[in-house]
Amino acid sequence: MAYEILKVLSLGGITVAGGGIVGRFLVPDPNEKQLTSESKLTTSQKVDQQEDTVVEVPKKKCFVYVAEVSPLTGSNIKVKTLSEKVDSESIDEFLKGKEQSTNFSRDVKQACDGQKTGIDTSKDSINVYVYRKGEGDQNWIYSTNLQRDWLNDSNVQKTFS
Repeated sequence: MAYEILKVLSLGGITVAGGGIVGRFLVPDPNEKQLTSESKLTTSQKVDQQEDTVVEVPKKKCFVYVAEVSPLTGSNIKVKTLSEKVDSESIDEFLKGKEQSTNFSRDVKQACDGQKTGIDTSKDSINVYVYRKGEGDQNWIYSTNLQRDWLNDSNVQKTFS
């Protein structure tokens, strides 16, 4: 019985203390200075009008390199040779006939625009690496796993001119 009375008194004390804390924030103290803010709108007879200047960033040159790869082991692609270099002006011609390949043309164009994962856009030009799986124009592959600086890899042969 004494335990229950103690419990009820403790609960009541906590409730009173909580009410006092909440009341402190809800009822303002008469000694506190109330903050006010005023804003005045002014009109100006003359408004400076500036033309929006659009600064066009020059598009980086893009080079597509055709790679010959070692037999694939999982997602690891090893380039043996870079056999062809396609410059920015010739990329559309290079992609002709390859549009039927699933997303290949779109992926290459997005990579040239710097919109694909793994593309290094910090340099003056963008290098994109692709390879052909098997024979024919329908088996071209763009892979994010292939996008690294193979051009400066001393183990990779460069046979393009």
